[in-house]
Amino acid sequence: RQIADSGLSVFISSHDWGSSLNAYDRVVVLDKRILASGTPNVIQERLDDICCLKDKTLCDC
Repeated sequence: RQIADSGLSVFISSHDWGSSLNAYDRVVVLDKRILASGTPNVIQERLDDICCLKDKTLCDC
């Protein structure tokens, strides 16, 4: 967090949705391409519209 607060960008890859949606300033949802990008609130609001969970992998709905 200190690095991000100093103005530098930090890229973290995670499959932990809870952590990703609550701990970062911006979130990017990937599945072979960018499905969504924005603040955690924007992603949570749009999550049902942009992807679905099937067999523990993301897919287009």
